[in-house]
Amino acid sequence: MSDVLTIIRPSRQADVDTVAKLQAQDNHQVFFPSFVVENGERIIGALNINPVPLVTAWFDTSFCGRMQSRDSIMFYENSLREKAFTHVGIFVGEESPFRPLVERGGYKKVNSLFIKHL
Repeated sequence: MSDVLTIIRPSRQADVDTVAKLQAQDNHQVFFPSFVVENGERIIGALNINPVPLVTAWFDTSFCGRMQSRDSIMFYENSLREKAFTHVGIFVGEESPFRPLVERGGYKKVNSLFIKHL
């Protein structure tokens, strides 16, 4: 983890295979990224904002810390607010080290999904 600015940018075609490989190495479900999260030159996460809106996210557990996770969550929440959405959902596994961040961030558990009123 570093103090380098977190960059969240739209994914490019070249990112798809890289993100899938990193997700698999991190024992995470593989999904097609809408955005990639970078710290310096390294991809440390990915976001996919679905039209439901249901957000799927991956953050590399070796390189992504609490602050980068918070920045990513704030990014997708604000992106959805700008589009006039009033709620957001995100799946977070029982074993995820980021689960406490989501639980403290105002999300309510509904089965295996966390929902938040924006």
